Amino acid sequence: MLGDRRNGDIVTMDAGFGLGETMLNVDWLKPFRLFGTPSRFKLSWATRVTLLRILLVVPFISCMLHINAPELREGTRVLLRHIAIVLFAGMAIGDALDGFLARHYRQITRLGTFLDPVADKLLITSSSLLLVSQRGHVEGFLLPLTVVVLVIGKDVLIIIGFAIVYFVTGQIHVAPTVLGKAATVLQLVMVGCVLVAPEASRVLPGYASSLRLLWWSAGGAAILATLVYIRAGSRYIERFERARADASSDGFKESV
Repeated sequence: MLGDRRNGDIVTMDAGFGLGETMLNVDWLKPFRLFGTPSRFKLSWATRVTLLRILLVVPFISCMLHINAPELREGTRVLLRHIAIVLFAGMAIGDALDGFLARHYRQITRLGTFLDPVADKLLITSSSLLLVSQRGHVEGFLLPLTVVVLVIGKDVLIIIGFAIVYFVTGQIHVAPTVLGKAATVLQLVMVGCVLVAPEASRVLPGYASSLRLLWWSAGGAAILATLVYIRAGSRYIERFERARADASSDGFKESV
């Protein structure tokens, strides 16, 4: 989520892949412990919006999988694509809405913090995979496989990086960058522009060329954002190791 701050005592999530703004110890089981305490389990409106975003992914995928179905009439296929556009727009707006509710009304919850990046990644990943597939692509505007690999690969590498940092330090260092947020914005805009491309290309000269520039820009931004996060994670591990070595040295001197 762009600029969302749900940082109770777990990590705040951002648009790139749940990148937050703090450095803190993380107990990976805390989100699941919510279900063991019924008195505390009360859904906030922000979390409800997040859950709705996750649920909307199912009808979105269903519509996209039939926009090229040969057994359906042309009008039906177009209608399904338009429904998919509405669902996508709703999920994108909900991405901003639940963040606003969480910040403005202080509805920051552990469950919401856990579910928010799930909703973000389901939307981006499913959209990208559908638009590169034969069944779910928009006719005449097939998303290049390379772009999809870059977009999804960014998130996979970040997950691996988080795991490495966590197992080495017991902490996760998360620092949002302008580039990371820009990469996610470009991905959402890219998907939206591909979905409306058949209509937009008829009224906007040069739309197809601009769209190709957009999706390669999204892929390039994903590469740069990944490099930035890898560098940040490496530097954090180095600082952690130096701090631990200094602490061990000080403790040894005191014992002597």
